[in-house]
Amino acid sequence: MSVSEMVGLSYTSPRDAELQLRERVLRQWNRTQPYPRDECIHEQFEAQAARSPEATALEHEGQRLSYRELNERANRLARRLRALGVGPDERVAVCLPRGVPLVVSLLGVLKAGGAFVPIDPSYPRERVRYLLEDVSPKVLLTEAELSEMEQDEAWLSESAADLDRASTGVTPTGSSSSPSPRSATPSSTRPSATT
Repeated sequence: MSVSEMVGLSYTSPRDAELQLRERVLRQWNRTQPYPRDECIHEQFEAQAARSPEATALEHEGQRLSYRELNERANRLARRLRALGVGPDERVAVCLPRGVPLVVSLLGVLKAGGAFVPIDPSYPRERVRYLLEDVSPKVLLTEAELSEMEQDEAWLSESAADLDRASTGVTPTGSSSSPSPRSATPSSTRPSATT
């Protein structure tokens, strides 16, 4: 079976096939709605989660989350970030590999009103340290912090003044000193958030 047969093209010449394929790809397969200018992406995501909460929203390496589950995780993270002082114009550095935690973090940061600053965890420690010093994030999210947050939901009822490393897995980054490269490098065993 030829490619043209697989995509349902009928043609008399190669030029006709090219024109039909171009029409199909550009017009038929790409019928998109204009992006609503009055809604943020996380608001659109919430609307989709309300429309089809049990539909699969995310799948990565065998892990699958419905829209409801992804929205709930992002909301928990957003509440946590707001308790840590994240809001408009506050940067949140995210040092995570591709996967479910990265998507949860992106949505959580947006829902908290912050700015998402991705840092590739495969960068050398010196590069990560430089980026963190340059960005001066309010919070640094790594795998260890996120894992701890997922395991201990008691922080949802704590006030921001009660938050400390022992109870929440969050460490202040401070503006005068940079976080240690260890806190910026994801742990393979236990995820962490640094403020």
